[in-house]
Amino acid sequence: MDNNKQCDGCQVSANVPYAAFEAVSARAERNIRRLALIIVFLILALIGSNIAWLCYESQFEDVTSQTEQTVTQDTAGGGDNNFVGGDMGWHDKRLKQELSRAEECERQAEIPATKNARPAKAAGG
Repeated sequence: MDNNKQCDGCQVSANVPYAAFEAVSARAERNIRRLALIIVFLILALIGSNIAWLCYESQFEDVTSQTEQTVTQDTAGGGDNNFVGGDMGWHDKRLKQELSRAEECERQAEIPATKNARPAKAAGG
């Protein structure tokens, strides 16, 4: 059969020398081995980067502690007294400052009331 003719739908097997077949097979095996090693390396790199990320993020882990908060409020005049407390996290310092300011305002409100108070008149005089 002449190899220069085109085949019109016929099944022609190409005659490939054994040495060329072995060379192509050896190259394919090397490529497969190389790609398998690359895949293993990438999996190990992924696991390593995940471990490194978890170690990095664990530095910023919040350690929470139980905080007890006591609030005394006066409901003079029959008003409603609503206080919602509980979670005191990052705003704990600010909340303490606001509470101390409120206490200071209450103390200042009490001071003028005692200064301006008139002494009670003595009975019968």
